[in-house]
Amino acid sequence: MRLFLGSAGVSALPEFMDGRRVIYVPTAGKPMADGGGGGESRAALVDLGFEITDLDIDGATQDEIRGALDDADGVFVEGGSPFFLLQAMRESGFDSVVVELVRDGLPYVGMSAGGVVAGPDLEPLSTTSNTSLGPRLESTEGLGLVNLVVFPHYDAPGRASEFPDVLLRFGSRFRLLPLTDAQALVVDEDGMRIVASE
Repeated sequence: MRLFLGSAGVSALPEFMDGRRVIYVPTAGKPMADGGGGGESRAALVDLGFEITDLDIDGATQDEIRGALDDADGVFVEGGSPFFLLQAMRESGFDSVVVELVRDGLPYVGMSAGGVVAGPDLEPLSTTSNTSLGPRLESTEGLGLVNLVVFPHYDAPGRASEFPDVLLRFGSRFRLLPLTDAQALVVDEDGMRIVASE
C-alpha cells in the first residue's frame, strides 16, 4: 500500500509516484468559497508533469469511478470539507472502490481533507471543520487506510493553538498527527515517515 497524505505541498510527489496519469478528485472543495484551494494544487501537478483527469465523485456511479481508476497511476484527493468529501465517498461508492484498489497497490494522494479521510475517523476534525457540510453522514468513520488522523495546516494562523484542545478531547482514542503545509506523511513498503513537500 502506498499513501501520500499532506496539507498542501506537492513537491515530493514525483519521488513518490512512478507513473504520471493521475485521477484528480476535487469534490471536497465544492462547498467551500475558495474551492478548497484546489486550483493551486492542480496547477502544481501539471507543472510537475502529471497528466490530470478530473473526477468529481459527488453524484458519480461506482462503474464510473472504477472505470476512471482502473487505468490510473494514482488518485489525488483534494482538500476542502472532509465531511462533504466523506459523504460523497459513501454515496458514490468511491470509498469501497478506492480502498480495494489502494490495498492492491494504487497510490493514494490525499491533501488536507483528502488526507484526513484516509484515517480511522473524522471525529477529531469536528472541532475545526464544519460538520454540517456532510448532513447525510450517518458515521464519521474514515477509510481506515492508516491508523492515525492527520491534522493538516498546523502552521496556518491559529491552527497550532487549536491542537491542544483537539488532543485533549480525542487523543485518548485516536493517534493525531499534525502536519504543516510543507510536510507529508508517506506510507509505503519502507514503512511510515514524514517528508518535506512544499
